[in-house]
Amino acid sequence: MTCCVYWIFLSILFLLPLLFLLLGGSKETLWLIWHTLPRDLKLGRVLVGIKLRTEKMKKENVSIVSLFEKTVEKYPKRAMFKFQGHQWTFEEVNKEANEVAAYFQKLGLKKGDCVALLLENSPDLVIYWVGLAKIGVISALVNFNQRQAPLVHSITISSAKAVVCSSSLLEDAFEPVRGELGSIGDEMIFVHTGGKRRKNDENETLEYKYRQIDQETKKLQDTTFIRPKKNYDDTVLYIFTSGTTGLPKAANLKNSRIISIGISFNEVLKTTCEDIIWSPLPLYHSNAGLLGVTQVLTRGCCMAFRSKFSASSFWKDIKESEATMFIYLGEICRYIYAQPITSEETQHKLRLILGAGLKKELWKSFLQRFQIPKVLELYGSTEGNANTINLSQREGACGFTSRLFPSVFPITLVKVDPQGSLIRDAQGVCVKCKPGEPGQVVGKIIANDAISKFDGYVAKDETQKKIARDVFRKGDLAFLSGDTLVMDREGFLFFKDRTGDTFRWKGENVSTTEVEAVMFPAVGHKDVIVFGVELPHCDGRAGMAAILDDQKDLDLSLLTVVINRNLASYARPLFLRLLDQSEHYLTGTYKLKKTELVKEGFLDVPAEHLESVYYYDMKTKQYLQMDEQVKQKIVDGEIKF
Repeated sequence: MTCCVYWIFLSILFLLPLLFLLLGGSKETLWLIWHTLPRDLKLGRVLVGIKLRTEKMKKENVSIVSLFEKTVEKYPKRAMFKFQGHQWTFEEVNKEANEVAAYFQKLGLKKGDCVALLLENSPDLVIYWVGLAKIGVISALVNFNQRQAPLVHSITISSAKAVVCSSSLLEDAFEPVRGELGSIGDEMIFVHTGGKRRKNDENETLEYKYRQIDQETKKLQDTTFIRPKKNYDDTVLYIFTSGTTGLPKAANLKNSRIISIGISFNEVLKTTCEDIIWSPLPLYHSNAGLLGVTQVLTRGCCMAFRSKFSASSFWKDIKESEATMFIYLGEICRYIYAQPITSEETQHKLRLILGAGLKKELWKSFLQRFQIPKVLELYGSTEGNANTINLSQREGACGFTSRLFPSVFPITLVKVDPQGSLIRDAQGVCVKCKPGEPGQVVGKIIANDAISKFDGYVAKDETQKKIARDVFRKGDLAFLSGDTLVMDREGFLFFKDRTGDTFRWKGENVSTTEVEAVMFPAVGHKDVIVFGVELPHCDGRAGMAAILDDQKDLDLSLLTVVINRNLASYARPLFLRLLDQSEHYLTGTYKLKKTELVKEGFLDVPAEHLESVYYYDMKTKQYLQMDEQVKQKIVDGEIKF
């Protein structure tokens, strides 16, 4: 062993001067070799492992279902899910998934068909999509917060032939849009009751209008089904992301993508069947629904969660579940940290936490207070190929790219103008950012590589909008993330902002055009623009809507009803700013100046304009008029959102 280490040491001593010369031989190169080479080699080893394993899966033509069934064979009696006092073993989940597969196949659904799953957070969501995948049917994981037009769009864009809806969502979410889903007959609408019933105004159970699927699958005498030919490139899921048109985009999640995500995070997390992953996030969300669930399906981990996140019960849940890691978003970390100190917050078995959005200002104190050994902050998107992770515990960094070997790593920053358009050089290719220069994240698309390919969306035109050409050289293709990051001298990456017409709030991407489209008729077709604004004590950006109300005739009550009825809670503007025809805020064509309004945001609204600003009261769900006292309470964190 000593001899082996000796020869490795001599090899490094020999190779370093050669590497120094090959990389340019400057003082900066020497500095980068000393400070970043070990880190780059560590991730390089991870990438090689991912590449070898994904190529093996591709060669064997496996599916996520076949991998799950192998896990069931290994660990039939182990807990797969812990959920609100109950647990499901791998054997039990597989049995229920088989019932789902047999039921829908008997109804005539076949490979390539789609079922929209409008389900609350529970193990049932995974049971349904795994069961449907067994017969080649695609599951559309619909965000259960959606209402009205976005909900209709999510179901119709996926060409769903059936809908499975939680009974608790029937009255509030599904029934108001049922008439707009005419292509789906009542016989293909299914209610998942979970043993609960909810009555409507006529004192009749809404569930009886549709088939109660969880009751019917239990009555099946024959749960056998015919398996279609599996394919590594079959689509398994549609997961929805914010759309440039204002409506959600259905991202294609193929076996290859899901499996590569599972392999990637297994290489990083070193997960085993002994791990218990706690997730406070909904399963339609890719952080929980992909990062967490793939470790369960393929590595035999257990996932523990509850229907809704509770900051006050968080550490009690962690302790009782015996979690070894949890998945977070920055907002959740802030909510947890704001809770009173308890003895339970350090009585845990956590070995790491994984997620996105943990602020640099909170990073160190969060880990110290809760005695968390390790945090893995990541950057990525559901459908994108430009993903990275911070393996070095650099506070505030969401990942890194190599400055020594930039072409080897999957993420690059390129310069954009103030409108978010790519800046190109004299040769027509993009200009890479230097340290300290903000730029958009892009990822080179390699069609046959599971890690670097981009499978796009159901809507082909949306796919094309996310692809740039001639990025690194003429003829190449790259995925456009829509996110602005900045790189430091060592190549560590720090999230800066969203580009384009979206902002992030409560862990969700909010489309400004979607919100504007809902508000436009309700404000009497006046000019309205929506944008994100920064707030103290809050992660992400809160929504603000500026409305041209020069006639002072806005019906605020009507607008409030429309917003509450049609927008998910995270998409509702927290501030309304009513404007007259002041030249400072109007263009020469009498349009609102978005740049000026975004610059002022919330914090810099002039004092004389505060009386025309309204804030959303979370208790009454009404907009109340702002004044200096209220503004100060928001700044001090006394009024919370």
